[in-house]
Amino acid sequence: MNQKNTIIYFGMGCFTDTDVTVVKQLQKEYSVHWYVLHQPHDPYPVSFYVDFVKNSGVKLHMLHITNRRRSFKVLKLMFKTFTEIVELSPSLIYSCCFDFYFSLAYLIKAKSIPLVFGVHDVIQHSDNRNSIFYHLSYRFSLFVGDVFLQFSSNQNRVFKQLYPKLKSSMVGMSIKDFGEAKGEKHIFDNSTIKILFFGSIQYYKGYDLLINAFEKILNMGINNIRLSFLGECTPKNELYLKSLVKSYDKYNLRLHFIDNDEIPQIYNEHDLAIFPYREATQSGPLMIAINYCLPIIAANHSCFADILGHADCSILYDSNNNNALIEILQNVSRMSNTDYQRLKDKAIELNKQYSEEVIVDSYIKVFNELIKCN
Repeated sequence: MNQKNTIIYFGMGCFTDTDVTVVKQLQKEYSVHWYVLHQPHDPYPVSFYVDFVKNSGVKLHMLHITNRRRSFKVLKLMFKTFTEIVELSPSLIYSCCFDFYFSLAYLIKAKSIPLVFGVHDVIQHSDNRNSIFYHLSYRFSLFVGDVFLQFSSNQNRVFKQLYPKLKSSMVGMSIKDFGEAKGEKHIFDNSTIKILFFGSIQYYKGYDLLINAFEKILNMGINNIRLSFLGECTPKNELYLKSLVKSYDKYNLRLHFIDNDEIPQIYNEHDLAIFPYREATQSGPLMIAINYCLPIIAANHSCFADILGHADCSILYDSNNNNALIEILQNVSRMSNTDYQRLKDKAIELNKQYSEEVIVDSYIKVFNELIKCN
């Protein structure tokens, strides 16, 4: 039996929801050492990682930092980490960490090892205000990386346009599974149609557009839709969101971080997931909705259209049409059991196209090609 190639998977706490869909599948092909740069405010505790890798064969290395990531103590940690990585003689390093200290330590200590970067957002969302240090770090990482992966077709197109001389590939994003719901299976009922907006509540995600459209159909006398907003929210966004709500009895507002173990039941209790975004690169909540086979309402940004455009489980609308979302909600209010079941059946088919196994095959293809060339 041929010995597996060793690879380093260098993760960050903020991207763990993506990493957990990948590392165990990669272990089937490689000997994986999973390094996690962990900070106190990250959503997953250390115990989660320890439990996750049990009996998987994945070797876990937790890197704890309590300082800002630009602290010289982090630079010292990176040099120590790359000294350890070199001793493992890996065939490849994969990382989504664009920190300057990561790239500098790699360049000095491990440049002979191929480096693959995963780029979540080629262009940052309008809500994000990153520091000059971050932008310089990102530029430097583009200089040291060998291959750059994107997680959606639209971001891959943007990357190729901006950096045509750099090698890039689209690997996609798999469904995000948080387990099975413990309650009874939800049954669609036209008298109370439940629509879910899930995930961090930010202005670029268009929560205000959705509330304004929803309030208008309520004023038209349409009363059979209930709208849920569930997710972490800054005080500023919470204040603005609540100022838009007029009919509180038609809403379910939980404007705080939702624990992972609650997610299965939340999706089980709703009929559709909605994404009224002003802009989008890729969407974790979208992949959760696909995992739980929820029919989807979404603006027709390329991020959503690439995945949902050919899937009959979704309802895409023109994001440039101010009345489109109102019309969609009106149509949903008239949805019959037969209409809904047709969408649900197609959602089950879409789920199979984005399994962890299918997506990880894209990683393996890129990794093996790079390993072979080195």
